[in-house]
Amino acid sequence: EELQRLPSKKVTIGYPYLSEYLMNTGGRPQEITCGGDSLPERVLVLSQPTITEELLHIAVELDRCLSSNYNIIYKLHPAERLNQSHYELLRQATKISIVRDCDLYDLIGSCDAVVGGYSTALFEAIAFMKPVFALGIPIARRYLPRNWVSFFTSASELANMIRGRQYQMDVPNIEAVWASGWRTNLAKFLRMIGVNSCIP
Repeated sequence: EELQRLPSKKVTIGYPYLSEYLMNTGGRPQEITCGGDSLPERVLVLSQPTITEELLHIAVELDRCLSSNYNIIYKLHPAERLNQSHYELLRQATKISIVRDCDLYDLIGSCDAVVGGYSTALFEAIAFMKPVFALGIPIARRYLPRNWVSFFTSASELANMIRGRQYQMDVPNIEAVWASGWRTNLAKFLRMIGVNSCIP
């Protein structure tokens, strides 16, 4: 009987943390405390445990392809641990900073481009109106909208896209990705299921 009270349709609430961050900062980072020295162009690579090898090789090759005007920030996933061979590979790079515990939104807000596989964080980067580049593997092409994300298949292709500012940003409205007004939406949903609650 309790389950019958729940709505049968999907109800969009939104993402409180993202909404509050954007409202409080205007999409700019609150404080940049990690990721290396400030350089003219900062490229954030979001690692992912399921495709660590692929993204590491892309990052190291990208390091070779881009000039010293670029800084590459390699953000590890919280569940990710690099092994000795990974660190040996990264030692070949001169422009890569590895970060783990920085606030993701501060990193996104401080960067000029975001690179990844098929992480949800790429959708979050879209909310910051950042150019998003995704490794063109099948799951990413199925999961990510091609008019919002630029796909690449090699580091040299990615470097050319970043240098030439060739990217997709055909997002009609941020509401198409993340709903705003989460407090109102949540209160409406709670009323719909018969719960009276005061949302702070």
